Amino acid sequence: MEIRVKEYIEYLEARKHISANTRSAYLRDLERMYGYLREHGIEQFEDATAATLNSFLLFLEKNGLGGATIARNAAVVRGFYQYLFRKKIIEDDITEMMEAPKVERKLPKSARREDIDKILSVPEGGSPKALRDRAMIEVLRCTGILVEELIKLRTEDVKLELGYVQCHFPGNQNAYPLDGPSLGALRRYLEEGRGKLIRREQDEVLFPNVRGAYMSRQGFWKVIRRYSEETDGEQKITPSMIRHT
Repeated sequence: MEIRVKEYIEYLEARKHISANTRSAYLRDLERMYGYLREHGIEQFEDATAATLNSFLLFLEKNGLGGATIARNAAVVRGFYQYLFRKKIIEDDITEMMEAPKVERKLPKSARREDIDKILSVPEGGSPKALRDRAMIEVLRCTGILVEELIKLRTEDVKLELGYVQCHFPGNQNAYPLDGPSLGALRRYLEEGRGKLIRREQDEVLFPNVRGAYMSRQGFWKVIRRYSEETDGEQKITPSMIRHT
């Protein structure tokens, strides 16, 4: 069974370009599933039935896993068995009779505008770093762009005259319109700040870190956390809360 899982993970990496975190999550969920199968005397994936897979999901529920976690496991198992079906390793797509739990979707937590304004007031002055941070927060607030997209923006993705930024993140080619404050913050940053942060004029990174390279998600999260801690706001703000405002 380990070989089948390894082949499937390699397929996802080659065809779907999954991240390292996604790879680890898929592997963990599939290991949990085939561990359950072995405990019930099933040594080959081909020998499982729809009833077996449904009993596995019920087992997860009885062991206290939440609905979202069980739904994710169901999605991973479904994708894996559909892969086995396409490869003709199994004769029937038994996932058609799987009964995944319904997950109650909660609205994402957002920040209050006044708390975001307080964070924007922290990076004072015209230092390159302050101009960069203010521009990043304004773009995040205005567009709702993913942090992974924000930190990977390039200078050529900024269309100040047309008032938008273009995202070229894998699987997402969206254009995000900008408002007055975000346009103003970006324009000032590009004119007065970015040139002092980059190491070489030909570098394309829009929001470089102190080494002149692309900022990491954790690095940007630390920026927001530091500014949030310096305000007297009622909420501790995260990048996710800003983009969902």
